[in-house]
Amino acid sequence: MSVVICQSVTAQIFYGTTGAINKGTSPQSFSLSVTGIGDKLGSMLGLVRVCVDIEHSSLSDCQISLVAPDGTNVKLFQNYSMFGQKMTSTCFDEFASKLVAKAEAPMTGSFRPMENLGEVNNGQSANGTWQLVINNINDVQSGTLNQWTIEFGTGAVIPIELHSTDLPLVVMNTRGQQIENEEKIEVDFKVIDNEGANQPHHPGNIYDGIAGIEVRGRFSSGLPQNSYGIELRTAAGAEVNIPLLGMPPESDWILMNTYNDKAFARIPLAMTLFQKLGHYASRAKFVEVIIYDHYRGIYLLMERIKRDKNRVDISKLEPTENSGIDLTGGYIFTSDYDNEHTWKLSYAPIDHPELNIYLNPEYPRPDLITETQKKYLREFVNMAEGALYGDNFQDPANGFRKYFDTQSFIDYFIVNELARNVDGFKKSFYFHKDKDSPGRISPIKAGPVWDFDWAWKNIWSCEIFEQTDGSGWAHRINDCVNDFYSPGWHIRMLQDPEFGNELLQRWATARASFMSNEKLFAYIDSVANVLAESQERHFNRWRILGIQTGTYEVDDVPETFDGQVNQLKEWIAKRTAWLDKNLSTLVRPVHVGDQSVIYFDAQRKELMIGDEIDVPVEISIISPTGQTIIQRTTNTTRQFPLSHLRPGLYIVFVRGKHFQQAIRILL
Repeated sequence: MSVVICQSVTAQIFYGTTGAINKGTSPQSFSLSVTGIGDKLGSMLGLVRVCVDIEHSSLSDCQISLVAPDGTNVKLFQNYSMFGQKMTSTCFDEFASKLVAKAEAPMTGSFRPMENLGEVNNGQSANGTWQLVINNINDVQSGTLNQWTIEFGTGAVIPIELHSTDLPLVVMNTRGQQIENEEKIEVDFKVIDNEGANQPHHPGNIYDGIAGIEVRGRFSSGLPQNSYGIELRTAAGAEVNIPLLGMPPESDWILMNTYNDKAFARIPLAMTLFQKLGHYASRAKFVEVIIYDHYRGIYLLMERIKRDKNRVDISKLEPTENSGIDLTGGYIFTSDYDNEHTWKLSYAPIDHPELNIYLNPEYPRPDLITETQKKYLREFVNMAEGALYGDNFQDPANGFRKYFDTQSFIDYFIVNELARNVDGFKKSFYFHKDKDSPGRISPIKAGPVWDFDWAWKNIWSCEIFEQTDGSGWAHRINDCVNDFYSPGWHIRMLQDPEFGNELLQRWATARASFMSNEKLFAYIDSVANVLAESQERHFNRWRILGIQTGTYEVDDVPETFDGQVNQLKEWIAKRTAWLDKNLSTLVRPVHVGDQSVIYFDAQRKELMIGDEIDVPVEISIISPTGQTIIQRTTNTTRQFPLSHLRPGLYIVFVRGKHFQQAIRILL
């Protein structure tokens, strides 16, 4: 039972219950009862301080939150990098000079909490049950809560308010319900975009109606800023297709949090690059979000990946279509977390035969896909892998190209390797297959790309992703110890010289245009400019600049928004330089017998075609900037002087009737 130990005009302090913090990852709640406070909480009288005394085996594995009687949750503490065991007279106070994430055990004194304590001073009554929620991230840790108090006083901070924003604004009224990750609840949902000053009280000129909403994501659902799945609905509960912020009409959308990307550009940059390579990727718009009068920060309003003429444009597959050509598509499937329809592949990755690999059907939905359709999809993937891993996998008619769309796999590879995406080849790895046409098999396509909040950075994961010099192959993720593994199809595809040469040409072309450092940096700067005003409000709501959040990064975390933007650009500069230099090492040269078919005399700066092959051959030379500067067919000449070219690294492609080869030359 809580008791008031000090009650005056300026302060009222209440004690809460104490006890053991048990092992395990289930949150534990310690209660505190407040009575006798007549005023509603606000600046005149509000919560001003929370103090705790805790002994814990590892504070770096401990999360502490305060939950008010109305359910408002404020994260007080989470620190992945502090290896202490005590909080002694540790107080969370909005007027403290030091952020708690920068404190060191035993943390005696006052610190600003991870989130704004004023969120609870939202006009609610102080009377009722308050809870201190302690959650062990690691299930072997334990401890003791020796004491905790809350203090009410004058001059309290209040919730962060959004009066006006230059971004589109999403406003939700949850009707007093808690948003869960199990089943969607119905909310009042409006989207405002007056192309200028958008205010919460404005009518929803883009959308003003009903939506179903749920918390989404496995990892992201544990972050303070949740992501949400959105389904637009009629008053009768039926799905309704509505265009939002210039994006094509649909009912299913995602509000993607930006908590793990303090430069805000990682996800939209990856989507934009895949689109520029000619494929569908989710369109997205930056918005700010208010949920039941609580400001939730900057989000990406994004298209959910689904079958649609404006999204993944494949044939609709009805439950009644279980035979003939109708059965052949369309399908969407993934390498991702298991579900009830997961199946094990018949083939292991060629470089890791000890691994078991699993895929999941995504479309048709698990509740609609028939057993016959699941069987067809499994058998088709099995045939595709049989061709990929067969002795004649390079055969243009009956090899792996019959079952895999190589252009999409090349472009998927480029975007995910450029970002060195830890998830890109193992998790959220999407594939799709359209319906066959008479006489032609519709192959498996890679994509859309997804999940880049852990990309474009150096993270503590395994050696591949910890390198700070821009090096490392993300597609070799199976060399790491993982919770689940990649199908590894790119490993085998790269054993085909033609696939490798096409990859090099595609990379060179992209780097010479929209994937140049100049264009990449311009995109990042454009995002920073769009968010110049709103990012200040966002980082006031989420105090994460300068601290580790979610993904534990190798590098120091910049303490300013400009620092975050510059760090991202510096990372990309190192990455592109390394890829420009090393991408060609993945390509297997074609030989005639035991001899290479093209040679380079570095002293004479001359390219030579071996006598052991027949002409004519086609020669292409790619410059350091990615431009094709020489492309010709020769019938007789076997020597090509290159001394007239500027110094630099060039890629030479030679194709003949029965061979092809690529080499790098340095002038």
